[in-house]
Formats: sequence, structure tokens, C-alpha cells
Amino acid sequence: MIHWECRQCGEGIEVPESLASDAIECPQCGVFSRPPEELIPKVITAPESAPKPKLPPPDNAAFSPVAPLDAAPPLPPLVRSMRDARSITISGRVFTLIGVALCLIAFVIPTARNGTHNIGLINNRTVFAVIASGILVSGALVYGIGLGTMAIVRAMQDKEGE
Repeated sequence: MIHWECRQCGEGIEVPESLASDAIECPQCGVFSRPPEELIPKVITAPESAPKPKLPPPDNAAFSPVAPLDAAPPLPPLVRSMRDARSITISGRVFTLIGVALCLIAFVIPTARNGTHNIGLINNRTVFAVIASGILVSGALVYGIGLGTMAIVRAMQDKEGE
């Protein structure tokens, strides 16, 4: 602890050595002051360390390729959860049902008007049928991908259980 008196009112001030370089407020008059320089402890510097020893020159063996000591273990395979596989299958079913409904609209329930088929904004039955068939096929593909993913996940889970 460092003790000194306030230069304004003479009140005794006491602070720990860690605050010796800070301006301290006098508790009585509120004036900020620093402790006198002679009371601040001098910082002791560490003695100069001995010079580091010089390293020997490198030999050619240090630069030759070396096989790793321990090979890293293989990373685990990416396993999708069964819930993800089921959601793929469900979305495939939805696409397939939408495609079937659109194909029915295109082929079975066309509305005839003046000898042409008029379905919403699309006046050409062939274009609409191609779009509906594309949605049907993509839905079936997504459904198949979902079923395949579920089979792979089941096989991996069975293999891990062994």
C-alpha cells in the first residue's frame, strides 16, 4: 500500500501499489492527485537472458519425405436419418399425385369449346399434357430416390448394429 496526503486538503490517501500510476480522487475534497514519484515502487526488469545456443546445420535426412507415423482414422460415412428419407418419399408421393391429377385434367376432363380444348390459361392440350407428364415422372423419380435412401439408411443401421 502507498500512503500520501492530498495536496488540497491534507487528507491521508491510501491505495494499493497496483494503482500507483493512476490519479486517485481524495475522499474528502474530491480533487484528483497522484502519489509522489518517490513513493511509487520502481519496476524491476528481468535480467537479460543468456543467448540461445546455435543450432547445428541441417543434414539431408531432415529434408527427405517421411511417411506419417499414424494414419488418421477414416471419417464416418454420411448417414441421413430415417426421418429425412421419409420426407423425401412423402414429397415424391405428393409430386406423383399432383402429376396424376394434372394428367387427368389434360386427358380425361378436357372442356370442349368450339372444337378446341381450353384448360385455364393453356389452350393447347398437348403442351399441358407434356407438363403434367413431366411433373408425374419427376414425382415418381423423387419417390424412388426416397425409397432408395430409406433402404440405404436401413442397411447402414443394420451394419452398425452388428
